[in-house]
Amino acid sequence: MSCSDNIFKLYAGEITTKRVTVIEPKDKVTDPDVPVDLTGSEVVITCKEDTAQSNAEAVVQASQTSHADGTNGITDIDFDLTNVVSRIKNEGALLVCDVWIIDSAGKRLPQGTFEGEVMASPNKVAGVIDTEDPTISADDGILTVNGDIDTQGGITATGTITSTGDITTGGDVDSVNVTASGTISSGGDISTDGSVTATGDVTASGDVSGFTLTASGSVVSQGDITASGDIYGDNVTATGNVTVDGDISTDGAIDSSYVSLNEQSSDPSLAGAGKTAIWQSDGTGAGDDGDIMAKVYDSAGNSVTRTLIDYDSGSDSGYEFTGGFVDRTTGQSGANDLGSNTQYTAAMASSSAWYRFGFSAARQAANDVAYFPTSSFDSFDQTKGLFGGAHMPEGIENLVDYSFDDSGQSGSYSDAVTSGSLQYNAATGSYDLTGCNVGDLVKVRFSFNAVPQVANSTLEVGLIFMTRDEYDAPTFTFALTTQPIFFGTGSQGVAYLNRVEMSAYIASDEDRNARLLPAIRCNNEILIQPLTTLISIIR
Repeated sequence: MSCSDNIFKLYAGEITTKRVTVIEPKDKVTDPDVPVDLTGSEVVITCKEDTAQSNAEAVVQASQTSHADGTNGITDIDFDLTNVVSRIKNEGALLVCDVWIIDSAGKRLPQGTFEGEVMASPNKVAGVIDTEDPTISADDGILTVNGDIDTQGGITATGTITSTGDITTGGDVDSVNVTASGTISSGGDISTDGSVTATGDVTASGDVSGFTLTASGSVVSQGDITASGDIYGDNVTATGNVTVDGDISTDGAIDSSYVSLNEQSSDPSLAGAGKTAIWQSDGTGAGDDGDIMAKVYDSAGNSVTRTLIDYDSGSDSGYEFTGGFVDRTTGQSGANDLGSNTQYTAAMASSSAWYRFGFSAARQAANDVAYFPTSSFDSFDQTKGLFGGAHMPEGIENLVDYSFDDSGQSGSYSDAVTSGSLQYNAATGSYDLTGCNVGDLVKVRFSFNAVPQVANSTLEVGLIFMTRDEYDAPTFTFALTTQPIFFGTGSQGVAYLNRVEMSAYIASDEDRNARLLPAIRCNNEILIQPLTTLISIIR
């Protein structure tokens, strides 16, 4: 007779079903075993600790008349072991199991003897579990093995699975806790509400999940690795995601599609000499809410804490470029240096007035036409400038407001100022700093052709800068100038290309809400042809 288990084991206190195949023993070389046709017959199995025992003294006896596949000798026999503890003299001893077939005529035919084993304590095994069953199940208790657990199926226990050797399964491992003195290897998922602990590697073809995952070797998953507590391993590798509510500690590498961090209310204490801890702050400990922090320890155990990512600051620096000046009615941004003359008059020079160069949405659309391929950009909107916003800093939507016009309003920036020490013309539009962060550095390059009308002229270039409070009320207005340009003898009537750089820092929200335009003033008449401007945000 053969059984679906390699070792025929029975456990006291259980009601269990064993599938057996009754065969006719033959010479396996010249005449292989063949199944016995059980049609119309009863199969009886009697399990004794000693051949001298009578049937009445047997540990258990079971029979079956309705067979799973009688023609091929296959039958499922139910064993009721709920009241057999008192009959077990030697727990774990091999049983002598007699197989009888009672045919349709009532004739009792002995079919052979095989060895089995019975245990007084359910789910506690002294040797090795090695089976091709779909699962090893310990529904009501603990599965403990002093050797190895090796199954082509899965292992399921509502309690704890413990092995002093290796745990290897072709299916899933599902338990409150899984512990092995060797390695844990699963062809499916390893899932536990408690801990997964191995002195070797923890490896799964599926997902690995538990409260705490600990391996003296590596934690490897072809799916996701999830822990409500901590993960410890020489290496942590997942083809999916690594998610942990606690800490990840490894002397090797963490390899995953991404690592998901849960924000912490205090600095971690996991790291030590020669180690680094990385976490997301909720603003209670180091860092502001949402910041990604790092605490680095040198070999002496001294530490420094730094912000890797400032949640409020966005990330990269960036820029935009435009030729959308109201006064540029010819040429194309970035493609040529053709401009339209704008007259700075003798009257302006006499009053030391500034001439501001405003922006226009209409001129921007006409002048900013990409002369380069744009299909490779993730996003491209030509209304933002020549580069379509593709190179702007993260979190900033616009760096130029081509349509800004607050003419006629109290404290207007667009209106002209014709008296006082700071005079300038009316102009629309503005550079837009509202998406910037406090601490950003603003750099503006203003490109233009200058044609002096009088020799020995001094040209000033700057930004007319108006800071405004949260209610858009102006606070300060001033000219932020750069180094003057001098046009000496022989310069009259000659066009000079100038690319002037200016800078400003954003020190407060009033700076973020400021209005500003490029401007010039001269001590003599001069023609200016505005071409382009590049505004950069440096972080």
